[in-house]
Parts: sequence; C-alpha cells; structure tokens
Amino acid sequence: MLLYFGSIPVIVASTADAAREVLKMHDRELASRPRSKIYEKLLYNGRNTASVSYGEYWRQLKSVSVLPSYLLQSNKMICSFRDIREEVT
Repeated sequence: MLLYFGSIPVIVASTADAAREVLKMHDRELASRPRSKIYEKLLYNGRNTASVSYGEYWRQLKSVSVLPSYLLQSNKMICSFRDIREEVT
C-alpha cells in the first residue's frame, strides 16, 4: 500500500513476505537518505555515516565503522584512508 505523509510517499507492507520482497526489489532506493538543509548545516554537508546516500562513499564509511580501533590505528590503515581524510577537509 502506498500512503502519503504530506508530500512524502510511504510504502506499507502488511506481511513479512511482502516487506522482504519490497526490500529485495528496491534496496538501493530505500537505502538512500533524503537530502535536507539540516544535514548540510549540522552533519558535515551530509557526508557522515548517518546522512550520506547509499553508494561507494557510504560503503567506505561503513567499512571503517565496523573495524576494531586497534586496526584503525595501524600505519597501513591510516595511509589507506588518506583520500577520505583529504576529501572531508
């Protein structure tokens, strides 16, 4: 079922099988976050893990966030994320 909350379309799946089918077929569209002025002001222009849209940059952020901290502090890992650090600054 498709509902509108104001101007925002909302899909309602009434069963687990229906939800699974919708998520399987439209995963990329549902994984992206809507753009908002508040993201630009408060969340580094929408470039942090909570607000970035699904894509290559999101996959890089996700891979960094699941690593243990001792791996992130190794010289090899610090060098591998140089491009991301330069892009943010």
